[in-house]
Amino acid sequence: MVGGHIKLWLGLTGIIFFVTPLLKPADTIIGQVTQEVSYVHQHLGVEQGDRFIKAANEFFDESIVRSGIAAIAIKSEAPSGLADQQFAKPATRAGDLARGYATGLLANLYALILRVSLAAAWLPLLVPFIGACVWDAIQMRRRKDYTLDYVNPGTYGAGLHAIVFLCFLPLVYFVAPMPVSPLLVPLLFVPAGLVMNWTIQNMQRVSV
Repeated sequence: MVGGHIKLWLGLTGIIFFVTPLLKPADTIIGQVTQEVSYVHQHLGVEQGDRFIKAANEFFDESIVRSGIAAIAIKSEAPSGLADQQFAKPATRAGDLARGYATGLLANLYALILRVSLAAAWLPLLVPFIGACVWDAIQMRRRKDYTLDYVNPGTYGAGLHAIVFLCFLPLVYFVAPMPVSPLLVPLLFVPAGLVMNWTIQNMQRVSV
């Protein structure tokens, strides 16, 4: 079951990342990334926002621009000697479309880098919260064993499916084809911690 979920979510993530530049003009995608950068400043403050944006800029510049990947991606010109041939315009149009797709893809990649850096910055604050939820659930589960309290199998089954969904949802956040607030990251962790708590509390007893 887990393998099927992994393939499903990775496939969905790849489709969103690579298909979006085909459906939206590059200028639109760049405008959305610019808006997301403004969200970072607005929701985290100018100083903290500048720190994340500077880190994303440096990583993108070092790994994509200076390495030559960006130049290769957007260099799509019609071959020389086609100017007077009847298929010169279609070839030029194809080159424009390829450049637009590559530019949109690079904008998506920059947004991905920025979002990953923001999510990583939240982890030191949110992982202890998840740990506390799990620890509390384990203690509650032990209490139910001692007191023979009812363990709800329906809650356990629904919780397992919800955990899988919440674990892979960040992948969609990383490639979401729209401006996203950096505050979405803790909003994903809070329900994940609560669902883990409920699920562990209702884990089914194993008969030996």
